[in-house]
Amino acid sequence: MERETAFAAAEDEETLESSRHCHNPAASLKTFGLLSLVIGEVVALPRMDTSKFDQLAHDACTYVFNFMVSETAVFVGDSHLIGAGASGANLFGSMNDLDAKFYSISVGYVGDAEGTIILILTRTLAERFTCKLLGMPSMEWTGAEDARETMRDTLGELGNSFVGLVKGALTQFYPHLMLTTPSVSQGSLIQLNPAEYTFRKQYHFTAMGSSMIVDICHK
Repeated sequence: MERETAFAAAEDEETLESSRHCHNPAASLKTFGLLSLVIGEVVALPRMDTSKFDQLAHDACTYVFNFMVSETAVFVGDSHLIGAGASGANLFGSMNDLDAKFYSISVGYVGDAEGTIILILTRTLAERFTCKLLGMPSMEWTGAEDARETMRDTLGELGNSFVGLVKGALTQFYPHLMLTTPSVSQGSLIQLNPAEYTFRKQYHFTAMGSSMIVDICHK
């Protein structure tokens, strides 16, 4: 009888432990995404303080230029366009060497959170970055009929690398995120609907003697 009682107690403990595991907030949140039922209560993933985007922008920009082309990116300033305390102006017009043939790279992230990150490079920076990455003295050395295709491919890699770093940091708050395919365009800005976003901030950097804007838009 004592053995049966002990077995039953052990079985109950195993069932309780299993129940605890099933209702573990971390495990449940991984299963259900943003919201999860935990013992009858709704538990939300902790929302990231958007001020963390400041450090993410700095770290990602510094890393990709150093890692991909062994160059230094220097922070110039920022402008808060959407969200609590927003009072800034669009930094696009403040870029050095800006002409009508600038490049825009757009990559989104979707899943537990959604947003879009846009990198705006002057033509000068885009060409210098491409040449340095591919080990060419000038764009004419690509051998392609349209050197712009080579540049678009290279800038797509830049966008993927940059947003991939940001995504990696975001997953501690939003475990399930995927990146969209990079979109690269020349001479036109990516059109955004401000009403869709709760946060937007731009960061101005200089690198390789020219300018770049990092535009982070978070829903």
